[in-house]
Amino acid sequence: MAKITNKLNPQKIKALNEAGYYLDGAGLYLQVSKAGSKSWIFKYTRNGKTREMGLGSLLALPPDAARRLADEARTVIASGVDPLEKRKADTAAATLAANSVRTFAECATDYIKAHKEGWKNAKHIDQWKNTIRDYVDPIIGKLSVADVTTEHVVRLLQKDSFWTTKNETANRVRNRIENILDWAKTLGYRTGENPARWRGHMENLLPAPSKIQKPEHHAALPVDDLPYFMSDLGKQTSVASQALRLALLTATRTVEIIQARWGEVDFDKKVWTIPAERMKAGEEHRVPLSDQALTILNERHVEGVPDEAYIFSARKNKPLSTAAMEAVLDRIGYTAPVQQGRQIVRPMPILTYPDGRPKPHITVHGTCRSTFRDWVAEKTEYPRDLAEMALAHAIADKTEAAYRRGTMLERRRPMMQDWANWLDRKPSSVTNIESKRVAA
Repeated sequence: MAKITNKLNPQKIKALNEAGYYLDGAGLYLQVSKAGSKSWIFKYTRNGKTREMGLGSLLALPPDAARRLADEARTVIASGVDPLEKRKADTAAATLAANSVRTFAECATDYIKAHKEGWKNAKHIDQWKNTIRDYVDPIIGKLSVADVTTEHVVRLLQKDSFWTTKNETANRVRNRIENILDWAKTLGYRTGENPARWRGHMENLLPAPSKIQKPEHHAALPVDDLPYFMSDLGKQTSVASQALRLALLTATRTVEIIQARWGEVDFDKKVWTIPAERMKAGEEHRVPLSDQALTILNERHVEGVPDEAYIFSARKNKPLSTAAMEAVLDRIGYTAPVQQGRQIVRPMPILTYPDGRPKPHITVHGTCRSTFRDWVAEKTEYPRDLAEMALAHAIADKTEAAYRRGTMLERRRPMMQDWANWLDRKPSSVTNIESKRVAA
């Protein structure tokens, strides 16, 4: 080891004003910057390359303290370790130790705050909060995020047969845990592999969702029952019933209807343009408006109403709730009894059509969209692609999606008018009569 000469005494240090490096001894230098500030630098050779390690400012580190740090660095080098790499590892370990007190619940809260602006709506944010609160916090919420293991995740997913009886929800929970843990690792709150990762990890411990999930379809109205349903709906005069009629006429989703604003409607071109942020596929959707749809909009439109005002608003500048249209189904007898476990907590009377058949139990989503899709397939000759475009379904085939640029707006217009006309048919006109197929 080179002899320490301590060349720089206080007088010399004070006199150094020209920018440069000044040797104190055995690799320790005082660096004077162009601005006149002074700091300690330790230079050493590692694998044939000279490296510089900053030790600190002269103001904070007097010569004796700088020499002690240089001594420690030389000892590390003598042990075969690079002192810069050791300091980096020590800093990371200290950061991890400091952050290890962060609980999973705290990280989940911060993750949601960091990402909520990119999510589509308040309902999605609530779903994140609720699933973390109900399924995750009881098991790992108070646990340090650095200590979450595969055993914790498996125990959480298998509690009360969660993974097998509510697999769709359970898989969403697993994915959310995975995202939060990845986020925590990026910020230095934990290290190592993600214990909630599916591919190559959890897939070895739990049955695949495709093996245990039972597809749950939104209950839809049979096509031939539509005239009876529309007759029942026509007796309702609420704002929500108008919204439901427009949802049926446009084959749109609940959130697209209840958050519709007047600025989206072009009465002259007979087009409703739904912005991308409200669409499931994340792309703007243009809906050709039938005469019947325009009638509803004209009935609700008031001269001078601002573009940002909601079309269907039960209260001043407040949209309808997501349950408002389902409540209309409830009032006219098309919803199922409310059941908790094996107990029916809200029985429903058995309601029937005029011909004695019981009314089916349906959903808004299923009837507005699936029934429309069934009508296209069963009662018309319109091509499948036209119906899919009307429903704004994302194209699964990436190659096809890349080449399909048009929206078929004008080709969809006669189809939506035919659909509106079908909804206007009287109940008696469809009884025991084969429906005429509509030519494309």
